[in-house]
Amino acid sequence: MASAFSALGTGAVLQAVVDLHGSPLAVYAWITTSAWLIAGVLFVGAAHSESRWRAASRIQAVGQFAVAAFAVAAFPLAVMPSVLNPALLYGFSSSAPAAAICRVIDAALGLSATALISWALVANHRRYMKLSDGLAGLVSYFLVACAVGLLCYSACAERCDGWYTMGQAAFVWSWIALVVGNGVENAFAHKEATERLDELKAMHDVSWSLVGARNVKELLELFVSTLVNKLGAGIAAVYLANEQDALELKAICGSEESKPGTSYPLVASGPWPGFHSGHTAKAFTSRQVQVANDVFVDVEFVPWRVIAGDDGCAASIPLVDRDACIGVLNAYFPDAGQLTTERLRLLTTIAAAATSAIEYAMSKEVEPTASDLDLAA
Repeated sequence: MASAFSALGTGAVLQAVVDLHGSPLAVYAWITTSAWLIAGVLFVGAAHSESRWRAASRIQAVGQFAVAAFAVAAFPLAVMPSVLNPALLYGFSSSAPAAAICRVIDAALGLSATALISWALVANHRRYMKLSDGLAGLVSYFLVACAVGLLCYSACAERCDGWYTMGQAAFVWSWIALVVGNGVENAFAHKEATERLDELKAMHDVSWSLVGARNVKELLELFVSTLVNKLGAGIAAVYLANEQDALELKAICGSEESKPGTSYPLVASGPWPGFHSGHTAKAFTSRQVQVANDVFVDVEFVPWRVIAGDDGCAASIPLVDRDACIGVLNAYFPDAGQLTTERLRLLTTIAAAATSAIEYAMSKEVEPTASDLDLAA
């Protein structure tokens, strides 16, 4: 790919140098045409290539650099004799018939380059659709304008006519699209990297919130407060299963209307919907993540006054350790756009990591039975 762009750039510069020193202006531009032909071959090869050369030693790294330097410098070195002595280039068009033949050959090579660029365009588009390769998508935009420019260039009857000018404008637009697209891709990559860094920081903070807690109550309170403060959740709550086939609210942060210690039955006591039919109960019984996009229908732990002012959504993540589900982690986000696929995956990872800590803290708080005390005595 780098060799293709290098051939295009150096071809345009060297053709300009020859045109400035040549008199009169040649009716064909074989340096530019050759550059597009070589670039087309390289673009096609890059689109279909899956291999990567990874240097394993210093000698291989030096060899890789030498091969890359040769590939980039090969085209400029090949056309340098014509650049240093423009008479070699203009000698082919010394007569009108010879110039016409040269123009036909130049147009044929331009059409061949157009076919190669079109091939590379289709291959890069397929690569982008299949692998979501951002570079392939960016190159596709670049090659569209290049193909249009080559068609206009091949249709021109002489240098600097209307078709030639349109072709040059298309080439300029292709480079602008490449530069702007690369900037946009870098901006998205930077944004994604920043989000991943924030997620790692959130994981670090949540992990430390689970360390050093003296009891289950303190651990869960630190856990939900960290989710609200570090992960951007509006409300976070943890429900744990008890012996009465119910989920007991153990800790909540972000809302003062729901009180810890309240139990919610998982079994229906009548024909009416209730907690047992909500997303929290579904997450516990199915052991699968439940997302409530329409919180107006299923509120449970979110006050109505909060819902009325937001366009939010809630997620219920089961706390599963091996084959046992001990409870549910609920998280409400005021903006539905905050609950992205990556954020939901992060919540799932956090819940999985917290489950073992919660179980360990619960086992440390189990009071000894009378038989245990007699045995100890």
